[in-house]
Amino acid sequence: MIKTLQSELSINVIASILVSLLFLAMGFLWGKYKEQRRKFGRNLEEYDFYPFTISRENFGEFSLKDFR
Repeated sequence: MIKTLQSELSINVIASILVSLLFLAMGFLWGKYKEQRRKFGRNLEEYDFYPFTISRENFGEFSLKDFR
């Protein structure tokens, strides 16, 4: 009877540890995925408030209209 309880207990503990490790790994991978998505945003020129434009001569020009 004691051996039966010990084997059931050990199986339960091992299963709990494995499930915990699985959830830990899934959370880690989800965090890495979210971090990568946050890293790749839009270019600064794509925002409405960016006050510089590029002229035909490839010079940056300040636009006071876009700055306000």
